[in-house]
Amino acid sequence: GTGSVVEATLKGSDAPQRTMLETVEMAATQLAFAREYLELAKIFKPRDEIATIKSHTFKFLYILLEVHHDVRDRLVRVGSNTDVVEVVDELCRRYHLPTSDACGFEELRDPAVLARAAEHEAGGALVLA
Repeated sequence: GTGSVVEATLKGSDAPQRTMLETVEMAATQLAFAREYLELAKIFKPRDEIATIKSHTFKFLYILLEVHHDVRDRLVRVGSNTDVVEVVDELCRRYHLPTSDACGFEELRDPAVLARAAEHEAGGALVLA
């Protein structure tokens, strides 16, 4: 099913089989890094702000954006920090993780949050399009 395609893409063809929890945990880690960075970028504004933020966000989320091409394309077109946050939140929704308005980046790695998200993933609710 769709989950197999996602797992194969996220782990690479020669990597050992990932469990759904490991896949969600990896996504949560990348998304937590991106969300923490976006919070810091509000405080410590980088030079050439939006270009720098987009570049760093692409790097944090590279492996997820390889699966979610439409989200990657959306990130290319963003014009503000708020737009970048919305893109990151969209990836959170796809992995059934809380969005930035629901919790801080620290909670993305909470074991209970990860277990609930993996349970959703196992049910085949992942949307790729």
